[in-house]
Parts: sequence; structure tokens; C-alpha cells
Amino acid sequence: MSAFIVNRSHIRALVDFGLRPRYRCHGGLSWVFNIDRDGPGSYTRRELPLADWERAAEVGQMLWDENIASVSHRYPGSRDDLPGPVGDSLEYGAHVAPLRTLSPVEVLKALSGYEYQSCEHPGWLASEAKAFCDALRSRAICDLDGYDDAAWAIE
Repeated sequence: MSAFIVNRSHIRALVDFGLRPRYRCHGGLSWVFNIDRDGPGSYTRRELPLADWERAAEVGQMLWDENIASVSHRYPGSRDDLPGPVGDSLEYGAHVAPLRTLSPVEVLKALSGYEYQSCEHPGWLASEAKAFCDALRSRAICDLDGYDDAAWAIE
């Protein structure tokens, strides 16, 4: 199978990275989507405030729903037959922190995996989930060792 529903732990690790304060990137994570959908200059902005566990659960469900939509598009049929967690509810539930916080490199790799599993349907490019992934990627990049010391402009 070339696409599958990622497990709850994968989603939790991504959300958790955006939920916690980072050394170099202060404040909560925010992202925009629906750019110019309702006219020039319009957009929708969402946030994941630091330590907001209720909002984390909403974001986790949004990410999982997007992954399910993608896999459902790739493999039309019964939702019960989709490749991925077997016998597991597809309701995200309360956000529970993973056993450990991922490093920036691990987040970047996990994002690539999530996006690969979630990009199969035509709405992916304009989705809130993609916008979240883009914002989380920026957060992870800015938290890489050596980022602060690198030149902003190359002369």
C-alpha cells in the first residue's frame, strides 16, 4: 500500500512539538490557510497556544481527519478497510503528550511521512493541515543547531 493512516502517536508527536515552547522560537504556533478564498487579502488564521491541551486535541483531530480523507481518496470504499491502525478508533480524543519530545530533525522527518500519507486528495494544497505542517516545519528549522549562527544574507 502506498498510503496509510498514521497512528495516533505520530500525530501526537507532531502536535506536541508545536505545543511546547522552543528555545529559539517563542510563543505559540500559528498558521494561515484559505488565502484569497473569500476575496483578495482574505485568509483564515489558526493558533496552537503554548500548553493548550484542549486546542491540541482539536488540531490532532484535524490532522488525523486530513490523513483519513487522503487515504479514503486513494482507496475508495469502506472506512473500516483503510490501511493503518487496525481496530483503533479514528477519534483523536484528549491530547496526551508522547513519551518523549521529538528533536527538530525527527519532526522534519515525521512531517515528511505525514504529508506523504495525507497529500493524495485534491484539497491537500489548500488544507489547514498543510498550513499547519508548513508552520511546524518552519518552527523545527529555526530550532536546528547552528541556525542562529548562520548568515541571514550571503555576501
